[in-house]
Amino acid sequence: MQLSKFALAGIMLCASTSMTLAQYPEQPIIFILPVSAGGATDVAARTYAPHLAQCIGKNATIVVTNMPGGNSVVGISAVAASPKDGLAFGALNMPNLVTTTITAERSYTVDSFDFLGSVVGSTSAFSVATGSDIQTLADLVAKAKQGKVRVGVGTIGSDDHLAFLRFGRAAGISFDFIPFGDEARARNALLGGNADVIGMSANAALAFKDEIHVLGAAAEERLSYAPDIPTFKEQGYDLVSGSMHALGVPKGVPEDVLQILRDCVDSLETNETFLAEATERNLALKFLDAEELVSAIEAEDADLRAIWEDTPWQPQ
Repeated sequence: MQLSKFALAGIMLCASTSMTLAQYPEQPIIFILPVSAGGATDVAARTYAPHLAQCIGKNATIVVTNMPGGNSVVGISAVAASPKDGLAFGALNMPNLVTTTITAERSYTVDSFDFLGSVVGSTSAFSVATGSDIQTLADLVAKAKQGKVRVGVGTIGSDDHLAFLRFGRAAGISFDFIPFGDEARARNALLGGNADVIGMSANAALAFKDEIHVLGAAAEERLSYAPDIPTFKEQGYDLVSGSMHALGVPKGVPEDVLQILRDCVDSLETNETFLAEATERNLALKFLDAEELVSAIEAEDADLRAIWEDTPWQPQ
């Protein structure tokens, strides 16, 4: 029996794909983090990476590799430039993935990746020192309308800085931003009287509840781990803001391999061992499958570009 060249090519492609799937992963899988070791993103990734490896099977090994720099540009660029074999993926942290392409030309765009899903995210929250005369978002707005409010953030362009920009647009106010380099330094500045209010993740703020009063959390509903913190929505501002690990690979990874990775990311939502570890380590979980993540990124991209057009910021 003779086969047309098209039929033969199809058979060869199927055989190649099957062989790729049968061999995968033939080497350790590199998990690229665009942040330094020891922070919240690093701790979270090192918590769920072993469970992803176990799900992949075949004695898979995932090697967490920190590539900080350039407000995540170094790590994100490394993921985009990785071979398209499924042996490298990364935590393409949002909103950095989007903001870095808004503020400058990069070697990547959002379309440079195929996404796997999200496991961890954080909710932006506004906090003051416990003795502050600002106790609600209404108080914050009133003070901002009377004069300048000193807002401490980790960096310009961070998720917390963007939450304040969003809030300012909604409330018709503006702030003076003071970048302190990271969230810990911003917190110390607040407690030292060098900032009136700061942005920090809601779960991080809980560790300092005796020193810090949280004005509100930019979440859809009250957080299960912080039920006493009111949402922005409850206080009249329909605003949701935060960050998340957008797990992704360079576009072009074989579909069968891509599906393995997506299925294993999805499996974490029902992995009782991982969930117990996440609770123990106070991880803020945000589960999205690949399709949901793409929709979230598209919405974030549109919103942040609108903010940039209205209130451009100078990235650090």
